[in-house]
Amino acid sequence: MKFGEYFLAALSTLWANRARSILTMIGIIIGTAAVISIFALGQSASASIGQTLGVFGDQGLFLFPDQSSRRFNAVQITWSDYENVLTACTRCAKVFPVYDNYYSVRNGHAKDVYELASDTDYVTDKLAMAEGRRFDGDDVGGARNVCDLYWGLKQKLFGDSPAVGKYVRIAGRRFLVVGVFANISAGVFNSVIGSSDALNI
Repeated sequence: MKFGEYFLAALSTLWANRARSILTMIGIIIGTAAVISIFALGQSASASIGQTLGVFGDQGLFLFPDQSSRRFNAVQITWSDYENVLTACTRCAKVFPVYDNYYSVRNGHAKDVYELASDTDYVTDKLAMAEGRRFDGDDVGGARNVCDLYWGLKQKLFGDSPAVGKYVRIAGRRFLVVGVFANISAGVFNSVIGSSDALNI
């Protein structure tokens, strides 16, 4: 039999079972489209997440007390521990202690408890500033009472008014606002990152 005869026979068979053939074709089309869509969605989500997290740069290595210790809640890393790491880690670009806790923050009648984190003049991220500046060596070396606000907290304390140059009270002490981080368009992370109610000192 020639190729033409095979082709006509195939068409005849498909036409004789046209309902089954149509359903099979629909199944193949839907299955292929679903696989392509899921793959494209995964690639897009991966690229978006990578771009979002990329602004935070290389956060380095964090050291914590032994979490297996029964006294974990009472154990703290001391200044001597920091000095030991600073001396022993000859390949470290920068070593600095980090502090994170919740404190009462007030500006006029606006008052609530917000997250406070320590910061340094060593910058590894690419976070943009909406107002002012990051900490510099003089701020850190002189232990100045200055702070940077994240966008969400700035909006709660100052609204649409500029915050740089004004003061906030943190646990009863006055801190000068020197910078405000820009609102981060973080997609699915926006509710966690983009409008963070936090500040750095």
